Amino acid sequence: MTIVILFGFHSLEHLTINKQDYTLIKEDYKLYDSKGLVMKLYREENNLDLKFVLSLILEDSTGTCGDKGVRKGSYTIEGSQITLYHLFTRVGKAYDSPFGAMKEVYRIENNETVTKIEAKVYIENARKSYDKESGMQYLFKTPQNDAEKEALKAYVESIERRYHASFVYDKEALRLIDEVKQQLEKNIWHKIEQ
Repeated sequence: MTIVILFGFHSLEHLTINKQDYTLIKEDYKLYDSKGLVMKLYREENNLDLKFVLSLILEDSTGTCGDKGVRKGSYTIEGSQITLYHLFTRVGKAYDSPFGAMKEVYRIENNETVTKIEAKVYIENARKSYDKESGMQYLFKTPQNDAEKEALKAYVESIERRYHASFVYDKEALRLIDEVKQQLEKNIWHKIEQ
């Protein structure tokens, strides 16, 4: 079996962060039924090699014509701090695609290490009407017994492990989604679907 991944160069930008040179590359990709645009940040080494630092999916659309999981991303670089924004949405009847948002904040230290300062996530793994078995259902209704509380706890822990972020609830989740959408609206390559 042969897997073909196509990457197309989109843009290249040189940056200086904390007196260190970096290269930011944006590449188009296509893999199976997924296509999109990814940002990759590399530290420039003395011997002109590039050392990978982090990446962010700026656009991704996975699925058939009318039923897709869509992921959009944005970033800000302010001083030595890099903030990554992720939005997960669905189009059509993509029942098992995630919905939610994530924000990650990193700091590039003087010694060239990257430190994660903060990461928040709110993710629904599937549509509420589609996933009636997992603990996700207790994001929408209060757990009534220990088994339901444990199911919610297991769901949240699985999301936190998968996305390496702290799960947020209720009003904080709505604020996170709004903040990510506002940040995405600032970028010309994104169109937010309401």
